[in-house]
Amino acid sequence: MEIPTTKNQAFFFKHGWMLLCFATLWSPYLTLRDCGFPAIFNFGDSNSDIGVFSAAYYPITSPYGETYFGKPSGRASDGRLIIDFLVGASTIKPLGRILKRFFNLCPLYLDIELTQFFEFIPRSQTIRKQGGMFAELMLSNESFSRALYTIDMSQNDFGNGFTDTTIEEVNATVPDLAKLISKHIQGLYNLGACSFWIHNAAPIDCLAYILSHAKLKRHEIDRAGCGIPSNDVVQYYNQKLKEEVVALREGLPDVFITYVDIYSIKYSFFRWPRKYAPIDCLAYILSHAKLKRHEIDRAGCGIPSNDVVQYYNQKLKEEVVALREGLPDVFITYVDIYSIKYSFFRWPRKYGYPSHVNSLVE
Repeated sequence: MEIPTTKNQAFFFKHGWMLLCFATLWSPYLTLRDCGFPAIFNFGDSNSDIGVFSAAYYPITSPYGETYFGKPSGRASDGRLIIDFLVGASTIKPLGRILKRFFNLCPLYLDIELTQFFEFIPRSQTIRKQGGMFAELMLSNESFSRALYTIDMSQNDFGNGFTDTTIEEVNATVPDLAKLISKHIQGLYNLGACSFWIHNAAPIDCLAYILSHAKLKRHEIDRAGCGIPSNDVVQYYNQKLKEEVVALREGLPDVFITYVDIYSIKYSFFRWPRKYAPIDCLAYILSHAKLKRHEIDRAGCGIPSNDVVQYYNQKLKEEVVALREGLPDVFITYVDIYSIKYSFFRWPRKYGYPSHVNSLVE
């Protein structure tokens, strides 16, 4: 699609692409005379998918989209994605039995996305030549060559792999995954594409849904509270992917390829969370609060809201005491869930949780 030209978006595209321009200074292979792109074509999973899954299968419902958009937005996210700042559940290769077992669906893996795109190019030109109301919405043939192609994929390959198979089995697939990315870049190049932005894999074993499946010992959890074994596999993949990118740059010297180290960026969020934002006991509450430093306690929890909760607990306890006195033959147990859960946030490592325990005990 053509890039939108609202005032704010136009400003971003005028100045935001300086990042790509500056990147050319670091590699003799990254040389473009103009960093203006007529379009962006994104091939990605839920980290950058803006609605493919909803369009292909069924709508993604609340609570997705509520925080930023105020309603379901069609993507498996509660806010904006990388692609939103640049301008389906997808995988690099088919998952077969894994996704069939859970969804009974054919996954939107990279081959499918690219096959659809290869069909889109000639069909768009046919519509453009026919004229009519949709003709002006179609890119010119040369615009496909001048567009930016972004690939942000691999998380579902690792996510499904780590939860359905062993780490050793996932590790064995790594070279092939990296080569598939390289193969498809070559395929896009053969169609005329010459500008690529390739994202490596994020530290998936910092995420709660992976940690909850792993039975890790203390020495297998790093200082950021992330699982070491699975992240070692991800870093191995990133190493192989970078090798493929280097080889592509050497083999295709006229191609602009930027390798984006998403792993380091996202890992820093887990390693130094307070550097980017204070941590509340429940992050979705803090996202609505504008707290000052003195309103955050030593556990990283918001004081004003929790004071209200404790006031409620006090009144509830008083009601329980009154019921016990009025109904002496009734057995009533008052369970102090507040103190139990608060201790997880106050001393997470004491209970074997990573430092970002807030994502695990909601």
